[in-house]
Amino acid sequence: DLGDPYLCRMKYSAGEKGMYVRETEIIDTKTDAKYLLLDSSYLYYLREDLTTGNTSIIRIPAAMGAESRLETLYSQPCDFLYRRGGQLYFTDASDHLCSMPLIGGDVQSVVSDKKVCYPYLLNDDLLLYQDDADGESLHMRYLPTGFDLRITNGRILCYVVKGSEVWFFQAEEPGSEKCRLGHTDLNEFLHGFDPTAHPDASFRFTIEESEKPMGPLFSINGGHINASNYQTI
Repeated sequence: DLGDPYLCRMKYSAGEKGMYVRETEIIDTKTDAKYLLLDSSYLYYLREDLTTGNTSIIRIPAAMGAESRLETLYSQPCDFLYRRGGQLYFTDASDHLCSMPLIGGDVQSVVSDKKVCYPYLLNDDLLLYQDDADGESLHMRYLPTGFDLRITNGRILCYVVKGSEVWFFQAEEPGSEKCRLGHTDLNEFLHGFDPTAHPDASFRFTIEESEKPMGPLFSINGGHINASNYQTI
């Protein structure tokens, strides 16, 4: 309405001609809501106030009709929110990786000595992330020691983890949106291989690439990869 963005919750019902909206509830206004995470009790999201530009981490009861009171769990600059187990993970104003409980408070530093983008914990010890200081390449970090391995040699635009497999779009050249779909399997690292004992453990990464260039967006659904080619969606 009038160009003002809303975050809404809608209830659908089945009718003779398909699904239709039965009820709509406005949750938040003038905000860009990112990284929406939903469980049986709450919706969590990163809120960017479009008036001030301030960011925060919010939670709200998930049930329709529940009291729609926004709870601010974190009110400082942040990005890249995701959940693992009973913790929320995000980057702070310094692009360092932090964690906190689902109820907020007790913010802990996970990576404090370098900037990380698009972080994702494979397990308690292994972190995947994009390293902007290294040409936006994909890295893996062994958290107990800080040991770091570079997985790709080029700029990564997007990556998806499925089990031990990592699929990613890698730009053909700096500044290009023309990509090739790449793939590697981290199974060995997830099952007992100690990277700190092998300083040149990057030889363990076998990278496969698509023959044809593709666009920079894709998803994995079951056993299928859904992607765009470079010229048409």
